[in-house]
Amino acid sequence: MDCPARDGDSARTRIRPTVPQRRRGGHDGWISAPSAPGDAAGPDRLARVGLPPLLARGGPDLHPIPIEVTEEDEKYIVHAELPGMDPDHEIEITAEGDVLTVRAEHTESKQDKQHSEFRYGSFQRSVRLPVPIPEEGVEADYQDGILTIRVLLAEQAKETARSIRVKPPQ
Repeated sequence: MDCPARDGDSARTRIRPTVPQRRRGGHDGWISAPSAPGDAAGPDRLARVGLPPLLARGGPDLHPIPIEVTEEDEKYIVHAELPGMDPDHEIEITAEGDVLTVRAEHTESKQDKQHSEFRYGSFQRSVRLPVPIPEEGVEADYQDGILTIRVLLAEQAKETARSIRVKPPQ
């Protein structure tokens, strides 16, 4: 599926879902990303989200964050699944150029447990949008374990990095 050609000053492209296919010869449609500056890409690959203009990346000690990305009413909406997180203390969102990054840190309590399947540690997901992320017009809220980020489409945006505050549930 091809994205439509850009016309005039409009830098928008449509997000069209595709499914990465496992192929013979080891290539499985996943993107390798260095785990730290200077590290070679290795088995620490995170899934490509299946949307051509987007990029998923992280490191070996980072758990991937499941996401959904949609476009509606002149904005991109990113839903990230982060159950059990405290948005004021455990979630950080940054935007730089056309890359939106969600980081989270969930620490394990010191209680002795018989059994636990909860996920603890560091989580990260970076998403490359088809347009630069505007200085204004980015909102985030967290409710019922889902982080929702709304990014208004803009013609021009600065390349400077900045943090985005997560609003508590209402």
